[in-house]
Amino acid sequence: MGIMPSSFLVLAAFFFAATYSDMIDIRITEDCTTPNGDKGKCKLLEDCPHAVSLFANPSKEIVNYMQGFLCKFSDPALPGAAICCTEPPPKRAVIPDKRYCGFQHSDDLMLDIRKTSIIEFPWLSAIMKKDQGGEDVVTCLGTLITNRYVLTSGFCAEKTGTWVRLGEFYVKNKTDCETWKSELNDCNQHEDFQIEEAVPHPFINTGISSLNDIGLLRLEKSVSYSDYIRPICLPSPTEKVEVQFFTSGWDDSQLKIKIPSTLASDRECLGEGSALSKYSKCVRYQNVEGGRESCHVINNGAPIMASAKYQWYLEGVSHMFYQKNGSCFAKFTPIVPYMDWIKNNLRS
Repeated sequence: MGIMPSSFLVLAAFFFAATYSDMIDIRITEDCTTPNGDKGKCKLLEDCPHAVSLFANPSKEIVNYMQGFLCKFSDPALPGAAICCTEPPPKRAVIPDKRYCGFQHSDDLMLDIRKTSIIEFPWLSAIMKKDQGGEDVVTCLGTLITNRYVLTSGFCAEKTGTWVRLGEFYVKNKTDCETWKSELNDCNQHEDFQIEEAVPHPFINTGISSLNDIGLLRLEKSVSYSDYIRPICLPSPTEKVEVQFFTSGWDDSQLKIKIPSTLASDRECLGEGSALSKYSKCVRYQNVEGGRESCHVINNGAPIMASAKYQWYLEGVSHMFYQKNGSCFAKFTPIVPYMDWIKNNLRS
């Protein structure tokens, strides 16, 4: 038998490669697992950015390393070889720089400690829904921490409303105006943002212990900052916790209020012989306007805030209000122990 012409061998090789490539096309995007245990999809080498970057300057070690990523049906000696390609992790959102977060113009004014201004606490977020009569109602509270995320309680993230409202003062008004020294000082119109994703802590326990009662709400679109809408700062583990706190929300008349409070001891909060963990703290309300204390004056998820040198920090998220010995207490989830969880669940 004579030797086959080289042109025939080339044609046969091309035909086989094309057939093999068609088979590869059918099986591309199959689920696979890398040698590192990461989940991925079978893709052609040129369609996997991670692999392409490795082969930009290939070495023997890199080639041997990538052999383990070949999909089972793929032959590295043939064109169109497929590898198990993992998707790059989503880009993390950036916590606002401390040069910009936690500032409010109301700190420039001499305001009554019991009253709020329309520009006060511009990070305060109302989690909203429609009631049976079609009216807008506040179901939970939260705090803006980036231009896409609101931090709230896990309970509120699990049983959230439909949208988040920012820049609100009086819920019944579309536009709020404020008079300062007998003159009309400023007006503002609130903004509504649909909730794209709710992320409660995976190990939330909303029972008596209320452990891990924290959650995130991702907004459908980015927020544009203004005097009325801006993020609060998140605390640092090295910063000293202030004794004086404030919380804010909307009362029964749907008007924004603020309540001063102080950090309570475990004994004050729970009684003799009981102790809170580092994942749960407690504040005691000071008198609400008019000298009347109300333990349920605001909603779940309200921020526990402290100011240091006119810059505000979110120290906790409230999740339980109750009365004890004539005083009102609010248990809250402190932020510092959950900083890693918060940062790891933010996307840009």
